[in-house]
Amino acid sequence: MAKCSTVFRLFTTCTIFLVLVGAAIAQRTTADIVGNVVDPAGGAVAGATITATNVATSAARTVTTDSSGSFRFVNLPPGRYDVSAEAANFRNRSSRALS
Repeated sequence: MAKCSTVFRLFTTCTIFLVLVGAAIAQRTTADIVGNVVDPAGGAVAGATITATNVATSAARTVTTDSSGSFRFVNLPPGRYDVSAEAANFRNRSSRALS
């Protein structure tokens, strides 16, 4: 009976730990910005440089679009961001204070 009690206690402890870890993960304190860059005809623009700049801190991150024109900034601190795009043979574009 003691062995069963020990296994049950270990199982209960592991279950409580997993529930607490799951709850901690659910309390997300970061943000993502995702998007696509397309030309006027709707075609993907691969290789565009995208920069997200935090308005409050001026911290900037840069990514490059993939072959389908997609980009993603992950784990950004929450806040307002200016996002700009640059690509060869295109005018630069920007969006101000996204939140």
